[in-house]
Amino acid sequence: RFPDDPRVVGAAAARAQAAGDAARAVELLHKLAAKAPGNPVLLNDLAWAQLAAGRNADALGNAQRAVSGLPNNPNALHTLGLALARNGQRDEAIKVLRAASNLAPTMAMPRLHLADQLAAAGDKDGARSALRGLDEAQLGARDKDELSRLRGTLGLG
Repeated sequence: RFPDDPRVVGAAAARAQAAGDAARAVELLHKLAAKAPGNPVLLNDLAWAQLAAGRNADALGNAQRAVSGLPNNPNALHTLGLALARNGQRDEAIKVLRAASNLAPTMAMPRLHLADQLAAAGDKDGARSALRGLDEAQLGARDKDELSRLRGTLGLG
């Protein structure tokens, strides 16, 4: 009924993302981004959906633009860190994920992704430290599986 209302399109994108239809979420968020190209929150949401859809290079560009508008936002930094990691830029990803984790130490996702990147870089002690006190209740099923895999890799049982 209101196909161009940003609230309707945004809600539809959120529903698509929650249902696992990242491609549809990207499509809808692109529609919004065309109307508000400098909105860093929207760019961050678009980048996150692009990561879920496997469009890592596109996600990196949008995440970088989001962080330029929200330089101290842990959500935007988390998205950028993950995009950097998925584009093979591990050292920079670790720096950005560490910044996100320091800004919001109670947020589980940046810490999980930081630990994963540290472990992949061979810093198992750093990875264990990043996981210490992580609130698993904040994680979805897929992320809990990732945490379990990572704990096994790190000998945390």
